[in-house]
Amino acid sequence: MKTSTNRMMVLGAILVSACVASGQVTPPGRVYHLRVGSTEQTGCFGACLCPVLIEQPMRGRFVLTRAPSDPLFDHYTVSNVRWFVRSTAHAYIGDGTYILGGEVALLEQMSLSLSRNGDVPRAFDSGLVAAGPGPAFPVIRVRLEIPNQACWNTELTVNATPLMGDWNGDGSLTVQDIFDFVGAWFGGDGDMNDDGANTVQDVFEFVNAWFSGT
Repeated sequence: MKTSTNRMMVLGAILVSACVASGQVTPPGRVYHLRVGSTEQTGCFGACLCPVLIEQPMRGRFVLTRAPSDPLFDHYTVSNVRWFVRSTAHAYIGDGTYILGGEVALLEQMSLSLSRNGDVPRAFDSGLVAAGPGPAFPVIRVRLEIPNQACWNTELTVNATPLMGDWNGDGSLTVQDIFDFVGAWFGGDGDMNDDGANTVQDVFEFVNAWFSGT
């Protein structure tokens, strides 16, 4: 019995060492939440003659995981995207990448493949743009659109924070988050737990997250 246990311990140590040596140990991903300012906007953009824009709040979450980087950029994978726009019944699912860095100015780019309501996935990209203005990483604020669209397009504004209690997405937990959440909840837009509904459970979860600093 003792010999069998020792063999298992040795085998486990060998497997861990092999994974570390081969670079296969991946740090856990961090759950991000879409907060105030995250929207879906559809309509005519640019110089088109039909400036009809429909903008609706968007909520949901995704997972950001660190990936092997290069000298200029930190690389991340974006997975388990689950975004929804309750007013239009649009639901986006997918995955992609996010990079942050640059040689002179701080640049960022989010590139996602998203399916809306189960349709064929389409590419959404922010392009390589200057980061900010606003809170610094780990808060992420980007605008995604479908590349190479002549006129009519869908633009997704992402204001994401890894802190559940950071309702206004400014990167910190303050009393202002409480005021902003209460206003949003009474306005029917207080979906704290990303389940697509505005319920009393959202209030309980917000209070718990804010006081626990998460």
